[in-house]
Amino acid sequence: MQDEVLRRRGSRLRVAGWVAPLQSIATFAYGFVNGFTTGVPYACPRGSVLGRTVPVKPGIRRPLEIRREEATGMPFYLATFSYTPEAWSRLINKPEDRREVARALAEGIGGKLHGFWYAFGDYDGLVLFEAPNNAAAGAVAARAFSGGALKSYATTVLFTVEEAVEMLKQAQHLTYQPPGG
Repeated sequence: MQDEVLRRRGSRLRVAGWVAPLQSIATFAYGFVNGFTTGVPYACPRGSVLGRTVPVKPGIRRPLEIRREEATGMPFYLATFSYTPEAWSRLINKPEDRREVARALAEGIGGKLHGFWYAFGDYDGLVLFEAPNNAAAGAVAARAFSGGALKSYATTVLFTVEEAVEMLKQAQHLTYQPPGG
């Protein structure tokens, strides 16, 4: 079934900015790839970074799954960033683990670093951290961006599922008139 869907979409499939010929595509029913859980069929080019796929099994901790005892109760934030070409050049000449820098920023505002990843795509990396409030998360953004090594930095406030359900319940009681309506 999945192979039929891929064939109907054409002989090439674009995955994370890569174009792969159909014969080099491996399909998987469910699982996670590169730390992201998926509940729908997906495809990965064989031999690529995305091709390192691990099926989800009971008892396996997914990289983005935060254990309750690890969370501090503060809001979660997802920061995405891109380095300048000069910063990449410096990292190539002197490779270093930037997680400790991110950890120091998070802990400096009373927060906690939960993850640091590099990525293909629109951003060079992602950082998952907790901060006491939006102002503290903004301070992290201001300090990180002020160093001149980043060409972009964006912070997204994350909701828990419970917060999202509460948000939807509150939205039931609101009215909204669209423009021109």
